[in-house]
Amino acid sequence: MYLIQYLPYAITLLFLLLPAVLLGFQQRSLNFYGLSGSFLILLIVFGSRPRQLFYLLGSFLLSMLLIKAALLWRKRQAFRIWSFLLFLLPALFPMILKNFVLIPGQQLPLYAAEVCLSLKTIQILVYIYRDRIREYPAGECAGFLLFFPSLFLGPLDNSLEFHRSWTYVPSVKEYRRLLGKGLKELLWGIFYLLFIAHILSIFLQELFLEKDDLIQQMRCFI
Repeated sequence: MYLIQYLPYAITLLFLLLPAVLLGFQQRSLNFYGLSGSFLILLIVFGSRPRQLFYLLGSFLLSMLLIKAALLWRKRQAFRIWSFLLFLLPALFPMILKNFVLIPGQQLPLYAAEVCLSLKTIQILVYIYRDRIREYPAGECAGFLLFFPSLFLGPLDNSLEFHRSWTYVPSVKEYRRLLGKGLKELLWGIFYLLFIAHILSIFLQELFLEKDDLIQQMRCFI
């Protein structure tokens, strides 16, 4: 894997930060801007693979429908274990269908996104079943499901903690502190991704090539 392959993602993230910084200093919510950024990242990652993009968006819409249907069910009647299973199985369906029917093979970004999307949906359904979530606005739900750092890299974030960050607008002083911390972590992440991972990939590639050459020589000798 070459260094230049990572540059579009790093540059896109940096450009996405600029309007976010301006909105933050004006003490305006970044929620829907962040949701738009998540859609943009999805277009960048899957833009050359429209079939995978449409499949992921279809899975996302299914998750939204399941969550809204579960909330309506909870309001109208008791959410028992059998009704929870009734929503749980469709939440797993896109991941199973992707692996065995529609798009077989090792497409790592799609596989990671599908697994994370299914697990996030199940987490919300569990909270609805336990009566810890009674209302879930569509914008916040979409923002949680498509939050791209966890969608591709993990870890799986908590929907209740995400709700607190979604509704919280920090002061300018607090935002400066958060901005400094976030930029530091972002730069460290880019450093790890662009340099350390790149150097390791070159080393491992050469190692496996040498191993393949050795195996071929042994086969010729035998």
